[in-house]
Amino acid sequence: MRPLYKQYLGAAVAGLFAAAVAVNLYGNYMGDSLLAARSKPLLMPLLAITALLFFPQGRTRLEKLLLAAALAFGTAGDIFLMYSGQTFFLLGMGMFLLGHLCYLTLFAKMDLYRRVGKPGWLTGPSAMAAIACSLVLVMKVPFPMAVAVAIYGFVLLLIPLSGIFARSGLLLLGGVLFAFSDSLIALRSFAGIRFFAHTGFVIMLTYIVAQILLSVGIIRYKNEK
Repeated sequence: MRPLYKQYLGAAVAGLFAAAVAVNLYGNYMGDSLLAARSKPLLMPLLAITALLFFPQGRTRLEKLLLAAALAFGTAGDIFLMYSGQTFFLLGMGMFLLGHLCYLTLFAKMDLYRRVGKPGWLTGPSAMAAIACSLVLVMKVPFPMAVAVAIYGFVLLLIPLSGIFARSGLLLLGGVLFAFSDSLIALRSFAGIRFFAHTGFVIMLTYIVAQILLSVGIIRYKNEK
């Protein structure tokens, strides 16, 4: 059982995170770019602190560090994507790529892939690679940017695939929502397509929920065995 002070502190930080999320989503929905920008860098650090405070006892320090690193890279990615231009887009994508690699490393440390047989390792990643390349072609991403986007998409799609391997609905849904959010960004950036009247709001909503689900899925996974 967690110490009482950690429970209270965790609840307080979770409240601050909820407030930051509300402010950011309100800013995105209302088109208040200043409000959205000011609150965005606070989101992942507050989620990271909340997750670490609720991390169950008995888990390794490395698992905590990898989760914190994944959300830290997410924070860096959020900040870079607040600026326009290809350089900042690539930097943001690079930060999120590192965050996804932290997640995948964490999944391995959690022994999440223990049920996966040889057929799964052969078909699963191959299918994700094919999907990533197909999406890049459909969105008509220019070369050489297409190579970077395809690699990023492949690594990102390994997140929901890991949820399937682990039989974890939280990790699966978190990975799917993360991929959906990033797909909206790519479609808006490369194809000029906006499926929603408030695309920025939908992107942030699905991204935030995705990170929450991944964090909760990681915290609860040991109890789901």
